[in-house]
Amino acid sequence: MTSIPLPSTRLAAAPDSGLCLGGIGCGGIELWADGVFRHAAFMNTAPWVGFNQPGGAPKGPDEPAIGPEDIFVILRLQRRGCAPQLRFLFTGHGTAFNTWHHMSRTYKYATCPSMPAVTATARFPFTELAFEDPALPVRATLTAWSPFVAHDVDASSIPGFCLDLAVESRCADELDVSAVWCVANLGGCDREDPRNRHELLPDAAGPVVQMHSLEGEAHATAGSMALFARPGAGQRATALAGNPYFENIYHAIHAGGSLDAPLLPAFLKHEEMLPKPLHRPMHRNRGWVCLQQRLAPGASTELRFGMSWHFPHHVDRCGVRVGKAYENRFADAAAVARHLQADGDGLKRRSAAWSDAVAGAELDPRFRAALLDQASTLAKATWLAKDGSFFVWEGLGHCGIDTVDVDHYGSFGVAALFPELRARVIAQIAAGAQADGRIPHAYGRNIRPEGIPEGEYRRNDVCAQFVLGLYRDWRWSGDDGLLRRHHAVAEKAMQLLLSLDRDGSGLPTTEGGITYDHWHLVGKVTYMAGLHLAALQAMAGMAEALGDTAGAARWRALWTRGRASADDAFWLGTHYRTVLRAGGAAVTDQRRAGDEYQEVYRTGDANAAALAAKPVDLGVHTDALNGDWIAAMLGLPRALDADRARQHLRTVLARNTHPDARFLANGSCADGSFPDEWPFSQWQNPWTGTEYFMAASCFAAGMEREGVDIIADVHERLDACGVRFCHNEAGDHYSRALSIWAAYHAWLGLVIDQPAGLLRIRPPTPRPSWRGPIFTGSGWGDLAWGEEAGRPWLTLAWRHGTLHLQRLEGPATCASIRATHDGIAVTAPVRDGGIDLGLTLRAGSQLRIAAA
Repeated sequence: MTSIPLPSTRLAAAPDSGLCLGGIGCGGIELWADGVFRHAAFMNTAPWVGFNQPGGAPKGPDEPAIGPEDIFVILRLQRRGCAPQLRFLFTGHGTAFNTWHHMSRTYKYATCPSMPAVTATARFPFTELAFEDPALPVRATLTAWSPFVAHDVDASSIPGFCLDLAVESRCADELDVSAVWCVANLGGCDREDPRNRHELLPDAAGPVVQMHSLEGEAHATAGSMALFARPGAGQRATALAGNPYFENIYHAIHAGGSLDAPLLPAFLKHEEMLPKPLHRPMHRNRGWVCLQQRLAPGASTELRFGMSWHFPHHVDRCGVRVGKAYENRFADAAAVARHLQADGDGLKRRSAAWSDAVAGAELDPRFRAALLDQASTLAKATWLAKDGSFFVWEGLGHCGIDTVDVDHYGSFGVAALFPELRARVIAQIAAGAQADGRIPHAYGRNIRPEGIPEGEYRRNDVCAQFVLGLYRDWRWSGDDGLLRRHHAVAEKAMQLLLSLDRDGSGLPTTEGGITYDHWHLVGKVTYMAGLHLAALQAMAGMAEALGDTAGAARWRALWTRGRASADDAFWLGTHYRTVLRAGGAAVTDQRRAGDEYQEVYRTGDANAAALAAKPVDLGVHTDALNGDWIAAMLGLPRALDADRARQHLRTVLARNTHPDARFLANGSCADGSFPDEWPFSQWQNPWTGTEYFMAASCFAAGMEREGVDIIADVHERLDACGVRFCHNEAGDHYSRALSIWAAYHAWLGLVIDQPAGLLRIRPPTPRPSWRGPIFTGSGWGDLAWGEEAGRPWLTLAWRHGTLHLQRLEGPATCASIRATHDGIAVTAPVRDGGIDLGLTLRAGSQLRIAAA
């Protein structure tokens, strides 16, 4: 029998996520690698507003179901004397645009096929789709982007996005090029009668179609959407305010390449379709805009479109209206559209500046990708209320908002990119603190401190994590007011931890949960002890800055006592133990009303005895030394022996790495024991944010290759699953993964102390040259160093904000140097391996230092 080869399909990785097009606190929509828009999450719908509504408040409506029919671009090309060529700018989706069970797009609209292939490149906030079709006489690339500018909250919280379609001719004939941008009105998506009203607002800047829904009603999906075009030189714009029937409009697009050609038929009562929910999207009214241009042989052009929204009726999880910050700037979606039309070029340039700087840094490409990918979470999973309150979901729609233990990791990204927002988060956490020092684990029900339930005050680690976050944000920003406003809260939180030292060891006994909240750990937990010791040093530094020398000495004395206990108590020869059990007491997972997963002491219990028999205390916890590595990254004295800490990392990598599935588990025991329930498995499975923090720890220890390998494994694992932009821990878009920015700072060996004017750049793994951006709490700029004729040099070109420099400790040391500030020589004596400067960099200024 002769073997006849048949065609086969090979999918390396199907997309299951995309970067979010939207602004901080605005919600957004995702554009996936296949060119299809998905997850319209810019109205007040679940999951963005939360899946569960405590307190009896009504649940928010579900995110609207959308398909390729709802939001799409058509490209039309025509050479003189030839039939027009039309393409949907997406791939696949042959059943889209169904109008009857026997009339799919591949039949009824066969003259407008989709693109056969696309190459997608994501570089937040930009998604670039390069379409591939050898039958077309052009190269077409669609770049979708949202305004997102590091250190500029206003520019980064605009509810809208732009599409730039670049068309390059590759033929010898003139071409008529048209692009049609269609957006369905999704307002009122949860109502039988959404009361849609559309209006065309033309002016010299280009047409804007504004689409209203449920006008005058305070409802979750009431508001407005807008789509727009911004014609460039030689481009003609046409628009239709509303027409739901693609069949009615398609002939005009096909025959004339515009939206003012005759419709066929002239009037269509309804498009043929079955009255089933599956086909409901085809009933939605749509707005249409078109740009048309004649292109000379070999010439190129760019066509700009965009979309905006304005859905201000945001209520918290208890039904209280909190609104949107963008209400304070924009009256409706049309106002947003006009802003993007007028300022789009500048916003795009500024958005590209920081993104290009990260993308161009001399790092492993998967490291660069992770830094930008995780920044998308700030557009996807945040609230920015009308009063300016800013909240980050722990996991989109899941758990809490501003969850302090998760924030301990993810806040590195917020602090680097938007320190103004970090100051608001610190204030919100402090506002929820109790008089006895208890810090709230999260805002669980709403965004008001009085609404935090009692169950959110039963965590120990959040007290130390709040202190460390305050210390870092103050040091990075130089905002002494931040320290003064919240120091008293930090002091009470630390006093609470001190009260848990029951044996005089200087270390707290953990009785409640830590961030690993499904583990039965009671006693001296290494993770908690490390956070406590680092926080004691942070308190000493803050007391000193406030002029309280006696207080600083007291905090350091407490640190000295705890340090003396920690190293030998926890060290097992190859790694630090997970927990030192307290006096043989065991623990059981006793569940009480309103007290889920709260661990309490219990003796004489069979279940407790079984747990106590597990050798989890001897297990290898990946994140056990979190506090000690945080101290290293913040320039604080470390409590643990450096060689032992490095050996702990090696043991973690040896025992907790899963080479087949390419992940780093949270923990392991030699006999396979685990301290949590199966199959929840926090112990033997990975958390992306913890993996990234482990990479940061490796960098801080000088183990660069190991840290980069961890980041590479995470990137490739998520990419292979199609969820590169949708990492999951407890809900999608989990915010802990913003800890990748801690890894970046640790890789640079960056210590920032703006109050003292200190900037230390000491990569633990020395390298002779490097280029990339540097982010502080007061601004950001470009950093480079290298050698010329054997003499080291360093430059800092500041892009945004300021950088106070009293002292610079760079990657190389010299006996004497020459320094220039904006080309003018400055006095810069070398002392103790660092350089005394006494200057301030501002946007546009540059510092250059070279060996004399």
